[in-house]
Amino acid sequence: MLKRALLSLKLPDFKRSGGSGRKAVFVHSESTFHGLTDKTDFVLSPAFYWCRREELGKQSLYRARKLAPSVFHGLLPQGENFRYKVTRQGDSFLFFAYNEGEILARLEALGIPRELVGRLYFAQSELFPLEEPLRVTPESVLIEQNGLLAMVPASLLPDAPLLDPPARLTGLQHPVRLSLALPKKSGGGYPSASRPLWLATVLVALFLLAEGSRYVRLSTALENLQDARSTLYTRAGLPATSFQVEAMRSRLEKIDRIQQSLRLTLSPVSLLQHPDYRLETLTLNNDTVEARFAIKDKRGIAPLKKVLETAMPGASLSETPEQLTARSAL
Repeated sequence: MLKRALLSLKLPDFKRSGGSGRKAVFVHSESTFHGLTDKTDFVLSPAFYWCRREELGKQSLYRARKLAPSVFHGLLPQGENFRYKVTRQGDSFLFFAYNEGEILARLEALGIPRELVGRLYFAQSELFPLEEPLRVTPESVLIEQNGLLAMVPASLLPDAPLLDPPARLTGLQHPVRLSLALPKKSGGGYPSASRPLWLATVLVALFLLAEGSRYVRLSTALENLQDARSTLYTRAGLPATSFQVEAMRSRLEKIDRIQQSLRLTLSPVSLLQHPDYRLETLTLNNDTVEARFAIKDKRGIAPLKKVLETAMPGASLSETPEQLTARSAL
């Protein structure tokens, strides 16, 4: 019954209509609005959301949505309630992460009451590709860099043309779904234009509640699938994904740092020779270098310690009448 209700719910066909028919306005964190009286659609600058572009081959949009949380793993601020949106752009997927409550609060701080917020759109999905940089506020210019849109100070591009809203902010096709309730009117009830949204919100909430246990099972299955995929890539020698490349790069950089530190330590220590002492062993254990010197004359201990202060700075020393050992972490 719930499924039939969801299927029978008639919501606007954004792809066919190309938008709501309302005026659309570009909004950035520096924007200010005074005297706004009509419900308005807003195109959000990159300051309002997180975005990544990923090449996933011939994945379906449905499967790409399932991967959204893992795409942003470790990149988002902790403790915030993020939602995800995925769109296809050319041969790649655009992954968006956004905090709906924070967006609405920031819009309200700019002078936009929640009841006047129509549909929200991300600049990345609506204005890309840019033919040229666009000045969207007196202080900021919207540019394209590595396939993503970003904001830079207008002082860097003083000749950038102004954004022409009637020409650019039309035919919007990828609205952001809002689930948070808008405030009531003073006379009671809710704005009539938001009733379909309210109905959709309630039905979706009930649907998610009913499917909660299934979601947990699917999440577990997805984790197992990702582990199996990593194993398959390794065994079959397939090209690495962007996440694997990043992990390998970090691991190799760590190895390179250790090797550089090792070379800087071993080179001067291996040359230490003196009539009163000699290098007996030089070993590497995990991330620690140990140099052991045989002492021929105890008068050589003091000069050796002084030399080691430069060759192995910060090393811990232990000595006996016949031997001195220096340990240093790389």
